[in-house]
Amino acid sequence: MWPLGGDPAQAATDPRLHSAVEALVDGARAGAVGTLTTERINGTSALTSPYAPVLEAAGFHPTPRGMRLRG
Repeated sequence: MWPLGGDPAQAATDPRLHSAVEALVDGARAGAVGTLTTERINGTSALTSPYAPVLEAAGFHPTPRGMRLRG
């Protein structure tokens, strides 16, 4: 999810990450995709990823399988 390398904790405050997540949310809510579930991020469970708070703030919800967004 974060191709620029470096510390994921710092990436979580990067406006480019927030813009990318918001684009996913906008697409889902516009009907471009149905339910979107992110199970893994960079090989780590989405639930324990440092990116989980960014997803949750954008409208994703934790589920047993990962972070889910319903369109």
